Amino acid sequence: MPISHTLQYCAFIYNAQIMRILARRTALFLGACIGQFAWRTGIRRSLVLSNLRQAILEHPDQYLWYHRRWRDSDSPLEAQAS
Repeated sequence: MPISHTLQYCAFIYNAQIMRILARRTALFLGACIGQFAWRTGIRRSLVLSNLRQAILEHPDQYLWYHRRWRDSDSPLEAQAS
């Protein structure tokens, strides 16, 4: 396994342990902030959109709910607040 994968795994485990210590609301807020940062910087955006396309094809009835909720917002945090 490449060293970069090992470092990513260690960082993930470390962050997961920190999140377990925090209150649920705080952990969810931090997770949303990390997700918003990743979305705005474009990290794995194409992968996320590809996965959503596949999910929509499998469950088209749920697409309308997601589309209405996220259509007018720039980020998941703004959509989550509504």
